[in-house]
Amino acid sequence: MEFKVEQKKMDAALSAIAGALKEKAIPVLANVLIESVGEGWLRITATDMDVTLRMDCEAEIIQAGAICVEGRRLTEVTHALPSVTMHFTREANDWVTVLAGKARYRFAGVERDRFPSLIDFPRSLVKLPLKTVQDMIRRTSFAMEPPRGNGHGRKGVRFEIYSDHVRTVALDVHLLPIADAAIEDGEDMIFLLPAAVVPEVLKLTGDEIGVGADINHVFIECGDLRLVTRKVTGDFPGYEAMIPKDANSTATFDAGEMADAVRRASLMSDSVLAGGFGGKLKQLSLAFTEDDVAINSVGREGEGEEHVAASLDAEPITIGFNAEELIKVLGAFDGKYMIHFADAEKPVMFTPEGKDDYQCIATLVRVNKAEPTMTATA
Repeated sequence: MEFKVEQKKMDAALSAIAGALKEKAIPVLANVLIESVGEGWLRITATDMDVTLRMDCEAEIIQAGAICVEGRRLTEVTHALPSVTMHFTREANDWVTVLAGKARYRFAGVERDRFPSLIDFPRSLVKLPLKTVQDMIRRTSFAMEPPRGNGHGRKGVRFEIYSDHVRTVALDVHLLPIADAAIEDGEDMIFLLPAAVVPEVLKLTGDEIGVGADINHVFIECGDLRLVTRKVTGDFPGYEAMIPKDANSTATFDAGEMADAVRRASLMSDSVLAGGFGGKLKQLSLAFTEDDVAINSVGREGEGEEHVAASLDAEPITIGFNAEELIKVLGAFDGKYMIHFADAEKPVMFTPEGKDDYQCIATLVRVNKAEPTMTATA
């Protein structure tokens, strides 16, 4: 095989598939596969067997064929080169020579047949607006980490695609964020996007993303990039039953102001064991009154109290949160937030004011019984 390609194009292609180039126990998986596909195009592929990334790149094909070469060093050298034409030649022993301006490099290669077989991409994919998908992932993926102990939740973001709308859901011990968006010409499919793939989707650029799934794999296409990942196995819990039905009382506040106040107050809170779930949390309480919410934290070495303007349509109430989880929820949207609750013990639901396309259910925590003795002053 022999071809010429511009350094900028090769660098962009290798950067796009870098997410599948990790330290691997199987040496051949440290290689990238570079193949000629038609006239004037290369297809560059990397895989770790769970995630496969393929990127098409324009090139001058002198002799069609394929090379399989160590990926990390090729990526680093390509990125470091100036903007020149790179001339690749496969030698008889599978080594690859690269001429780039006045520079010359040789890379160890392996036979094409040693690279893993690749999954065929489906002919038809559901087309979705890329920005919408990325926004939905950002507003749910903060709860995709596996829980600390029991078997509930899965490491990833659940996608539910229907004819007229798409939904993303994630689940952890205390949080259940759900994002919805209207679409056209959808096709029914449900899958769990693995946590390892989420960063790859978030860094995509363009206007549209194609999504598909079969019994074992999820397929994603964006521009010249194609991604194949194995489906996460196991049943996702029936989350609909976790959505509160009797949270009829509401408090409204500015999400940014609340997040800043929670960050400051939580500095005085000690990390404590999170009950039977393992791990630790930083407790604080939110005391809502008619036009104010007091954020209180108590630790062995002091206490903190912050106040944020809020409106409440019910009797005053005090509820407890894990500070870190509350900050994640508040970061999903800017502007006014509403918290819906039934009492001080049942799960609460957060929604952006005036929007019906997002909700996050949060389990309350019991806070330290010690009460702050300070009084905020003007």
